[in-house]
Amino acid sequence: MLEDLPQLTAALARLLDFGALTRAMALDLAPYGVRVNGVTPGFINTSGLG
Repeated sequence: MLEDLPQLTAALARLLDFGALTRAMALDLAPYGVRVNGVTPGFINTSGLG
């Protein structure tokens, strides 16, 4: 399955960076009472994935 998804590494890198950014913003803004949430898409097993 993974060989069918050549962009998997790039997609995971974007997701991981987004998670780190979300955590950093949450830590920086917590003293001001601001909560930070992030939503990232995931894979859905469809016929297009094989």
